[in-house]
Amino acid sequence: YAQTENAQGTGITAVAAPVVDARGGLVLAIGCSAPTIRLDENRLQQMREALPEAAGKMTDKLTHGDRGDPGSDRRPTS
Repeated sequence: YAQTENAQGTGITAVAAPVVDARGGLVLAIGCSAPTIRLDENRLQQMREALPEAAGKMTDKLTHGDRGDPGSDRRPTS
């Protein structure tokens, strides 16, 4: 993950994690930001753990496909 805190005096803290393809190439990044004053260490740690976990799940779906129950995470198409 990557983290920035009060960059350029913005008063914002952000955490982000990469989603990669099967070759390790960057596809996208997911992130979360909030006013620094509202983030205690516990909440920041939750972000540090949750974002890489979510990014890892997205990476797995991109690289290995949906191996769960048929239709478990799929939305109907129109």
